[in-house]
Amino acid sequence: MNRKTRNTVLFVVLIFAAAAGTMALRAFTGRQGAYAAVQSHGKEIARLPLNTDAKLPVGNARTGYNLVRVADGAVSVERADCPNQICVREGEKRYAGETIACLPHKLIITVKQESPQQDALVP
Repeated sequence: MNRKTRNTVLFVVLIFAAAAGTMALRAFTGRQGAYAAVQSHGKEIARLPLNTDAKLPVGNARTGYNLVRVADGAVSVERADCPNQICVREGEKRYAGETIACLPHKLIITVKQESPQQDALVP
């Protein structure tokens, strides 16, 4: 194997090792979030504790519809009627600071660490 090929292979192996190490570190040291703050059109509409399974419909036919789901300590968007479905494909989020966004519907879900003030809808 020539030097250029060997260096390329070594570089790729190091990149994969760094990625695997980062993922392992995140899995072992990442702080599990306490709740998901759900914002629609810039206003917080709910705080969903991650230790309680729940479903929250957000929006309507005029503004757009998302179904937010909390299960097994994680939050996700189960369904949405937006054209690109990026929010649905984001999958589950469980660590503090992780976010799911549905830009067409102006929906932002952020996992937060501190204890929720309320376990239901925010007035």
